[in-house]
Amino acid sequence: MKLLIILCVWSIVIFAILMIASLVNYIQKKKLLGTDSDLELVSAEAIQYQELMRANEILEGLRDSYFKQGTEADAALGDDRDGYAHDRINTYSGNMYLDAVLTIKESLCQEKSIRLDLNIARLEPGFPMEDMDLVRLAQNILDNAVEAAEKLGGSFISFVLENVKCKDSRVLHITATNSKLRSEKPLDRKLATSKEDKSEHGFGTQIIKELVERYKGTVNFTDLGERFKVDIVVPYE
Repeated sequence: MKLLIILCVWSIVIFAILMIASLVNYIQKKKLLGTDSDLELVSAEAIQYQELMRANEILEGLRDSYFKQGTEADAALGDDRDGYAHDRINTYSGNMYLDAVLTIKESLCQEKSIRLDLNIARLEPGFPMEDMDLVRLAQNILDNAVEAAEKLGGSFISFVLENVKCKDSRVLHITATNSKLRSEKPLDRKLATSKEDKSEHGFGTQIIKELVERYKGTVNFTDLGERFKVDIVVPYE
């Protein structure tokens, strides 16, 4: 019963923080694009809402698994006798909010036949970014990558998160690389979106830049022709 209560609480907390992150994204994108972009924003936010519902389903799967198996915590989360493994949050970083986003995006890429390579280190104590901002950062990076990659066959996305020691300091190094059409020139938009250029990639990169700089980090976007790379460094406290 104690485990069930914990799972219920986590379900509510994760769903709430993902919903808040999406709402903040909506407001920020609306400011960037202006008031005449409602149709584009409604479409983008409808997709994010579906992902939020998917996150809730994952946690409901955890609770159902607990009921059916009637075991202790480790077995309830690790036993796949009832086929719930595909419906639970995979452990990557140790941050349940980030892991929920990565699990959802992994499922999305499978549906779109995009190869997603995840190499995720566990976040260490002292990482300064708020959970909601971390969720928004991952969402925007991966949303941009999926948008670009799904336009061509044989597409891929690589998302790497690693802890790096630099002399007397530590940083979180994030790199994301995705395939894209050579004709796509995201850097020509100067990382901002005008009312004439309403690309999802445009305001996505702008939000990424603002989030990273808020935590005294650096971000670089590189157009490699048939690939696009995002390189982020955020210092630990």
